[in-house]
Amino acid sequence: MSTNESVDVLTSLGFTGLEAEVYSYLLSEVPSTGYRVAQALGRPVANVYKALEALQAKGAVIVDQGGTRLSRAVPIEELLKRIERDFRNKTGRARDILASIAPAPPDARVYQLRTREQVLERCRAMLGRATSLVVADLFPEPLRLLRQDVEAAAARGIRAIVKTFEPAEVTGAKVVVNPRGRELVDRYPGEWIILVVDGAEIVIASLAKDRRTLHQAIWTESPVLSWIVHTSFAAEMMFCDLCNRIADADSLETVKEAVRPIVEPGGKYPPTGLKGLQASMAAFAPCFSRDLPGYLTLMEQFGRSGETGNN
Repeated sequence: MSTNESVDVLTSLGFTGLEAEVYSYLLSEVPSTGYRVAQALGRPVANVYKALEALQAKGAVIVDQGGTRLSRAVPIEELLKRIERDFRNKTGRARDILASIAPAPPDARVYQLRTREQVLERCRAMLGRATSLVVADLFPEPLRLLRQDVEAAAARGIRAIVKTFEPAEVTGAKVVVNPRGRELVDRYPGEWIILVVDGAEIVIASLAKDRRTLHQAIWTESPVLSWIVHTSFAAEMMFCDLCNRIADADSLETVKEAVRPIVEPGGKYPPTGLKGLQASMAAFAPCFSRDLPGYLTLMEQFGRSGETGNN
């Protein structure tokens, strides 16, 4: 690693530029006085001594208590473990304190997300707070990046439906393969993400194929927009799934049976022998439930007086 790289990575951990230079120098040198470090780095002696004091306070260097005041770098593994521990303690304290702040009132605005990392982090946060249902439309690379988070949601008992553009396995989720997926991936100038959680909040993003930037991305928890996108998106996914199954159907009657009532009273499938197609329809029924948080919020804000998810 070059000196510039070591300085960059240390400043990202909260060191000043000079502190990073001093620590990097001491890592590869025998214990040195501040004067010797200053001479080697070509920095003012007074500034180097201040940097050594700060590094000592951060636990990054230890100083000989003899008359020479020699400074020695703490081994990098020891330093990083301490930084990790301190960070965990600080984030835990921040979580406890900030959790006591009353949540903001509902916000129907549409916000623009500016970076690829911001999009992925928002998606992961949404998946982490899902309570009922996750519906996602993911190009291959976004699927690779978010698969673990979708699977974690499913493992918590969240129903997850994922539309992919090539055959893929997402543990715990129903996977729907877009019948024209490969064509779309080849033709589209980027990689998209559509994520709807609980019918209550959405991310729509188009990531650039350079896998560093994005074309455009938005997030909203508007109950109107979220529910409209959710139901439209769920219907489109159900259509894709039916298209795949219809391709294997042996007659027009098979297709007709697929869109008849899903289950009979008592929860049993009609004795038609078409359980595969009917199961496809049944899998999407929860997407249109009046008990979803997004629908309940919509009704609470704009529904008729007394109208609830159970009416």
